[in-house]
Amino acid sequence: MRTIVQYLFLIILSFTVTEISVAQTYIGKHKNEVKQLMKDHRKNFSLDESSINTVYNLLKFVDYNDTQTFLFVFNENDTCEYYKLICDYSFLPEIQKELDEKYTLSEEGLWYFNDENKKFEVILKKDEWYFSVLTKEFK
Repeated sequence: MRTIVQYLFLIILSFTVTEISVAQTYIGKHKNEVKQLMKDHRKNFSLDESSINTVYNLLKFVDYNDTQTFLFVFNENDTCEYYKLICDYSFLPEIQKELDEKYTLSEEGLWYFNDENKKFEVILKKDEWYFSVLTKEFK
């Protein structure tokens, strides 16, 4: 019985995950606003303050299963410059499908979209143990 409950939980979690990578544009938002947006809209993520990064001004959020991580990088004014979602490969089909549906595919692993009169690029990079989705303003 426990296995069935765990399986159902993972199915439900996977449906909530598909909106993570592309539903919100955080670029240009203040650090406090990003914290609030994550708290309000990404309830399966929590702020991870366990490590200090002395090189980058960033926020790190992890999901409850430690299978997804959001990294938000800010400039000296605490404005989000770009963000990266790092995931376990089990999320790849759903996230890639969402990217294909919501954005304009330019080439394998590269999409573009417009928001608030700005153009953004989304780069999917496959590494050995995980994949990442980087979102940044196109310049």
